Amino acid sequence: MHSCMQREAELVEERLEEAYRGLLASLARPEDLRRSQRAWLAYRESTCAFAVSGLKGPGGLHSFALASCRIDLTEKRIRDFLEYADWTCNGCPPRK
Repeated sequence: MHSCMQREAELVEERLEEAYRGLLASLARPEDLRRSQRAWLAYRESTCAFAVSGLKGPGGLHSFALASCRIDLTEKRIRDFLEYADWTCNGCPPRK
């Protein structure tokens, strides 16, 4: 079960990277997205660490819950990137 969860985590990370790179390439000022992504990664790690802090030690349920939290937040971030890519409004991030 842990190997399946690990593989799912790897796949969602690949999807995140693909969505991030695509959005990054479309922006006229990508530094704002880079800064946002660094902050989001720190948020994801601290949020998931807190979410599983009540579980005992590494391994077992702790590892599973940590991976599940990361997957959930990463999938949400991917949806955000896809939404940002569809924006064509005044005040949206400048496009190339």
